[in-house]
Amino acid sequence: MLSVATAVAISLPFILNDIFSCKCFHVNEKFKMDVGRDYHGSRDIDIGFHVDSEISAKSIQKSSIKKIVSVLKSRNFFPLGSRYVACHSIETKERLTEEESKSYHLHELFYHYVDPIVDQLSDSVEKVFGFKPIDEKLLRYVFNDNMFVTVKAFGLCLKLPTPEVLLATKINAVQGRGVGKEDKRIEDIVDIYALIWYSGIEIDDLVDRILKILYKRQVLIY
Repeated sequence: MLSVATAVAISLPFILNDIFSCKCFHVNEKFKMDVGRDYHGSRDIDIGFHVDSEISAKSIQKSSIKKIVSVLKSRNFFPLGSRYVACHSIETKERLTEEESKSYHLHELFYHYVDPIVDQLSDSVEKVFGFKPIDEKLLRYVFNDNMFVTVKAFGLCLKLPTPEVLLATKINAVQGRGVGKEDKRIEDIVDIYALIWYSGIEIDDLVDRILKILYKRQVLIY
């Protein structure tokens, strides 16, 4: 499994929503004091990249996203739609190649997903990699407005989006979960609750910060 330490060591620019290193660093201390256990997030990894909408295919070859995709492939992650996935044998915990995984039944496998996320779409990215990455325009607040915090963990320096940016992405996501994605919607709601109550930011202050990112109609204020 691609660990946080490995991710940073291979120069992932930002580790986002669905990995414990982000939400947990923001909420875990207060959450653990309240309920007596660590906050458990998804094992999936979201990686955020800044991409110029006019970037050339040649420049993409030298970009961070190209380096990360190359590393993922070298570690037996293979493309699946707009994400990368690694298959593991539940019995042996061994990571399998795409071809090896085809000889297993679904119930014998554990999947680990990595989602490259860009702040804006580019035809060059789709042309070079053969897929259209997830785009999250709210990432511009991280890259353009320096809305991130730096934490030290695992002997490394991690840059994480601020709680209000994470919360804004979750509010956006929960409103877009359609039929068949009820489980993801529940996960989003749980994360929203955790970020509101355990981020260490007063609720009124957090609302003010959120309203600077999202339209008022997207935020329910009680």
